[in-house]
Amino acid sequence: MCPECGELFTLDELVQSRYAPRLHVVTGIGLLGSSILLGATVILVPLAFVYFGLSIWWAAAQHRVAEMPLWLRRVFVVLAWFPMVAILGLIALAALGMLLF
Repeated sequence: MCPECGELFTLDELVQSRYAPRLHVVTGIGLLGSSILLGATVILVPLAFVYFGLSIWWAAAQHRVAEMPLWLRRVFVVLAWFPMVAILGLIALAALGMLLF
């Protein structure tokens, strides 16, 4: 039972809805880093603006993020870090190709 509102919750509901601050910070860093890296590619600048807007929303809407199910927050982590990992991976492959040839 919630001490503030008196609503009853099951243990499963409490575990699923718990707020994970580390996950929130990691996602925010990923969104911001991806927006910077996407902006540096020049071709993907519109996508960089989307990621930058998401990073601002992510930082400002902590109460809404806390209401999201845990699986959705994990999807946001993957989406936040995917552009950064992909672009840095392509840069590493290009550098390796230049060393080998």
